[in-house]
Amino acid sequence: MPRKSSVSPSGIVHDCKLQADAEEDVLAQIIDTGIFINLRRKLLTLSMVNRDHPRTQLYYKSGASCRREGVRHLVNYMIMSHPFCLWCLYWEFFIFWVYSYMYLVCSLSVAFLRNREVLGKMNIARLAGDFVLLIDMIHLFFMGYYCTEKSRTIMNPIQVAKHYLATYFFVDLISSVPSYCEILKWLFDIDEFNNPYLSAMRLLSIFKVFRIGRWLETLELYRQYMNYSSYWFKAIKAVLMYLVLIVLLYAAIFTVMNFMIFTESPDRSEMYKFERFYKATMILLVVSHGDNTLISTANIAVVSLFLCVGYVMQLFLYAEVMQVWNKFESASNKNDNLLQQFKEYMKYKGLPIQIREKMFTYFNFKFQNEFFNEAQINSMVSDILKQEILMHVTKIHLEKAQFFKGIPETVLMKIVSQLKSEIYLPDDVIVTAGTPGTCMYFIYFGTVAVYTAMGKEICHLEDGAHFGEIALVFNEPRIATVVAVTPCELFKLKRTDFLDVIEPFAELKTQIVANARERLLRSRIESF
Repeated sequence: MPRKSSVSPSGIVHDCKLQADAEEDVLAQIIDTGIFINLRRKLLTLSMVNRDHPRTQLYYKSGASCRREGVRHLVNYMIMSHPFCLWCLYWEFFIFWVYSYMYLVCSLSVAFLRNREVLGKMNIARLAGDFVLLIDMIHLFFMGYYCTEKSRTIMNPIQVAKHYLATYFFVDLISSVPSYCEILKWLFDIDEFNNPYLSAMRLLSIFKVFRIGRWLETLELYRQYMNYSSYWFKAIKAVLMYLVLIVLLYAAIFTVMNFMIFTESPDRSEMYKFERFYKATMILLVVSHGDNTLISTANIAVVSLFLCVGYVMQLFLYAEVMQVWNKFESASNKNDNLLQQFKEYMKYKGLPIQIREKMFTYFNFKFQNEFFNEAQINSMVSDILKQEILMHVTKIHLEKAQFFKGIPETVLMKIVSQLKSEIYLPDDVIVTAGTPGTCMYFIYFGTVAVYTAMGKEICHLEDGAHFGEIALVFNEPRIATVVAVTPCELFKLKRTDFLDVIEPFAELKTQIVANARERLLRSRIESF
């Protein structure tokens, strides 16, 4: 949509436009010829940042910021996938099950090293899983990542490749070596059944344990995506991690035992294999050190090591369960009390259902489903630190406003300290045409619609925009109505607070008043 000149509720002429689908505009520019245009556009949309991704709300709070990120992605890094796109989200869910499958297969495959028929099937199953993980390795070279230090998403292919090579590339590669060797064994007709060293190489699969962090992170993503309780999921994650560690320790134990058994007496009965399952379980559960046969087969140091590991694992599990239980009891009581207060308050006031739902929408938007006492936090933070935080959040907004151009940094910081945060939900009226203006607003994030006094929609304002600056100097009636389109957080600056700040600076005050008067006259001329 072409831009048009319009008058803001403050009376300032500016360029704005109604909210358009920026993604579609860019897509239309990038893909406007060729075959399968619609299909290619849909595929590109799947690889762009999406509001349905659980992490999007954390780093890109408003629709405007998401659209800007989408435009940056398509214009500069079209071959890359955004880490907060739906494609990457569903792929991570799929890889979660692939890793679960591989943890189980890696353990079972070493348990049947003395059974040629079962071992062959296990090798094929493991090779299939590692083939999928090989595709995932390639995919990670084309998926951006969010850098918390820079507070932005990195999608430059070279930077993404360096990041992956410096983190988990070699872990993924080494953990898949046993499966790659399987292809070489088939090509050169190597019999693993009679080669204890090739069997011992299966220990490299244990390197997949270093990817358990990604496995748990995906589980957390699923919880956020489905909006499940964080406390129950914390307990579930602890139990699942405990089971995965046991599975991988089984693989390590059986690999060591098979190597020693092979060198001592390769012709063990099938029954002894199940007996070793029982003995390994007893070791990991810290209820036995194994019998004389186990000790004579494996080194006493190995048995002692796994006893210690099993003991630490149990302590970890108990600690996690107790922590979850204490947090769940404490948080559930606080949340229950808070929700009960809401219900009693709304019952006392006799509020209708629409307002009740709006109250819960407000708290969910403000606290992102995590209640915290903002006043208590602010009381603990020093005034200087509070001012630095507020300056960091609002400085960009103030610098964009022509009204504050040329104001010294010290004065600007004093103005920032007077800003107050306010939250508006969809359809909330922020400013009404015809009413006296007493304050100016800065949009931290969200979208608002601007209407004339006759109810005609003029434009939409989004993140970083501002309105109402004339009201800081003159007691002029508003010439437009501003209504929230989406949940918005705005910073409000009152005229009295602003005048108190600039009162000691006579020259600055004179300059600001002159600029405001000139803009007011210009806006009146433009309105006619």
